Amino acid sequence: MLREFVSWLDDYLLGQGPPAIAKAVLGILSVAALPGAVFGSLFIKSAALLVAVFAVTSLGLVLLADRRSMRRELEEHKELVTRYCSHIRRSEEPFYQIVGWEQESVITDDRGGTNVVVKVRIKVLGDDALFFRVALGCGWAQPARCRRGVKVEVRSLLVDDKPGATLRKTMHWKTDGKFHLYVHFDSPPAKDSEISLVVDLKWPMMCQPLMVGKHQPDFFTVRLAGALLNLSYTVVLPRGRDAYFEPVGFTDQDGSFKIKRLGDAESGSRIRLKASGVGAHRRVGMKLELK
Repeated sequence: MLREFVSWLDDYLLGQGPPAIAKAVLGILSVAALPGAVFGSLFIKSAALLVAVFAVTSLGLVLLADRRSMRRELEEHKELVTRYCSHIRRSEEPFYQIVGWEQESVITDDRGGTNVVVKVRIKVLGDDALFFRVALGCGWAQPARCRRGVKVEVRSLLVDDKPGATLRKTMHWKTDGKFHLYVHFDSPPAKDSEISLVVDLKWPMMCQPLMVGKHQPDFFTVRLAGALLNLSYTVVLPRGRDAYFEPVGFTDQDGSFKIKRLGDAESGSRIRLKASGVGAHRRVGMKLELK
């Protein structure tokens, strides 16, 4: 029976990895130290306590190393997904077109924390549209500690903008403060159909250059590979704050856009841009500078 138990324990530890090994070692040391800690002398009790402290510290170090290893492996898988999806987009004909983009960025605090909601309407051009890609970012290269606080949720939008089920996603950060978001469909949508998605982001310190220090100007822009029929972009400032603003990417001859302030500083200024018929590969939006 002992031989069978040892064989089972060996297979279990081999399959479970470092965390299970650390837990097993901790359990064995704890059981071995318990009688000495209860019935032994002061010296034995001190030794048992040292053994327990050493075991707990070792367990923490092993689990920390294993967690870092899993994070590295996860990042490698994300890079592979990004690589293969990018290859598919380059080698195949476009299988979707963004026809509507509605974004609202609500700056929630004086450190630049921002809640972003993006509603996207997509026209499906092919039969095998398995994913949708969009690049999102802020105006500065955030350190990793800020990026870890970014929370992203993607849902389908039903009739009357009612949220549907959550969609699977893959995020891959770039070095310039942007990340590529890949939204994966459970099955390819029908060709020539239109679908709507909503991306909900909670982004700490996203607008830090605008809100902190010298209040540098910040850009709120959109650039898409294809023509965009309708664009709506709203920036909501915290209460008591107001900003100068101007359009970006439009000329005096473009009569298809309008930018204006809604509300006031006491209730929270809202700067809204609306445009239609935006050309492909055209960066458009607005530039804000805090007053």
